[in-house]
Amino acid sequence: MLKVLAGNVKANVVPDAGWFSDLKLPDGRTLGQVDTDSLRREFARLGIDGAHTFGRNVLCEKYAAKLMEVGEAASEAAIAAFLESKRV
Repeated sequence: MLKVLAGNVKANVVPDAGWFSDLKLPDGRTLGQVDTDSLRREFARLGIDGAHTFGRNVLCEKYAAKLMEVGEAASEAAIAAFLESKRV
């Protein structure tokens, strides 16, 4: 994940998006392009715990962790399928 630095911030990036500003939402927008209230609604829809109570940075961390879980599960499934296909 990339950290947004002062030199590479785009005009439409929310300043406090931090480390997670480049993560994509299901609709294709990045976290850095979305205001906090809209993120709260989207995170609630996605089942992120505390979507209406935690601060933006904590919610972005929770979303990133959820995406990591999904990626790890997909990776494990792909590896298992590959190994099974190569079984003699």
